[in-house]
Amino acid sequence: MNRIHIACVIVCLLFTNVVSSQLYIGNFVGEDSDEVNGTWNYEIPLGFPITLKKWNNGKHKLRIFPAYTFSQTFLSDRWIFDSDGTTTTYMLDPDPAHEYRKSIFTHQSKIRMWAWESWLGFESQIGKAEIHLFYTPSYIQVGSFRRKYVEDNEVIKVRDRFRDKADFYNIKRLQHRLKGSITLYGIGVGGYVNLTSFFQEQTGIDLQKFGLTIVIRQSFWTDLFDLALESEDKDNNNPEIKRMMF
Repeated sequence: MNRIHIACVIVCLLFTNVVSSQLYIGNFVGEDSDEVNGTWNYEIPLGFPITLKKWNNGKHKLRIFPAYTFSQTFLSDRWIFDSDGTTTTYMLDPDPAHEYRKSIFTHQSKIRMWAWESWLGFESQIGKAEIHLFYTPSYIQVGSFRRKYVEDNEVIKVRDRFRDKADFYNIKRLQHRLKGSITLYGIGVGGYVNLTSFFQEQTGIDLQKFGLTIVIRQSFWTDLFDLALESEDKDNNNPEIKRMMF
């Protein structure tokens, strides 16, 4: 099944409320991150939660969360990654005729990836607080380094696919990460951090991904709706208000 078919299945599931998604914003950390980091990166996992076990009337749960993730990481302009089949290197585009035009949203050099994930962990509710903590292995299925520049008034797009290199650019296809979130009254923050480097150690490239997100749970909207109903009931039961309305 190719990515188009998979995307169609996910969209169909999304509209039947089976699939949930979250937008993570982040970048690389590591010794080489200051050099290659562009504006930001984003990651969107799409999947469905499966409850394995419940405790204390469902306030504590053991869950697994299979997901298919799309991510895009923007690099500083002009960076090119290459591999000779043994090791991977990166450098600035040496051709001065290549004009990389910045915008307020993105740089013109980036990494695009599709990956399979499986979150395994606990969800706990303590009063109005909820804490989620997951161990998440992630397997990079496909990806590419992409660049866009202008040469002689012509827009040139370059796509260097990971699979075109025998060593897959020495990218660690199996990534290990921790994901977590904490909310109070249904709203809070979450994030992930990779425990493994993006590239194999022999490349000497030190980059690890991280991401942050704002979490709004269903309980936030439920409490908000209940509060609005309570306020309306109080207004209807208040005789002073009734006389004013009369």
